[in-house]
Amino acid sequence: MKIKPGRRTGRAATVVGATLGASLLFVTQASAWGGSWNGPGGGGAGDINFSSNRKASWDLTVIDAKKDGYCARIRLVVDRPYWSDYDLYGPLACGHQKAKKWKGSHSTSGGTKMRSLKIEQCRLHSDQSKETCKEVKRISNPKY
Repeated sequence: MKIKPGRRTGRAATVVGATLGASLLFVTQASAWGGSWNGPGGGGAGDINFSSNRKASWDLTVIDAKKDGYCARIRLVVDRPYWSDYDLYGPLACGHQKAKKWKGSHSTSGGTKMRSLKIEQCRLHSDQSKETCKEVKRISNPKY
């Protein structure tokens, strides 16, 4: 069977092309990282996006997985080449199987670039003392 060129086949090709183009656009705008982790006192999941070599946004959830009176929290470490790194702290999740969501964004200033974000899972007492953190993921900025 031979397909005759005409208005309908042209329209179908346009729809297929637009759908393919939109799905490729969606793929290129996908997050730099999405997944889960385990660390001291709990774990978490979420995603991190980089919109430029200076800006990142995230939507993360941390979970306190132990019944020990300690809490869990996320610490993001902003990795800036040739400059000192600095920390951004998420909310505390206190209590067995309690979770806290942390959604935010950050831009570096003064012309510094963001090479990566390190996710550290922290365990600390509810009065915020005795904190221990462990790096569980390092997400490289694809726009760096």
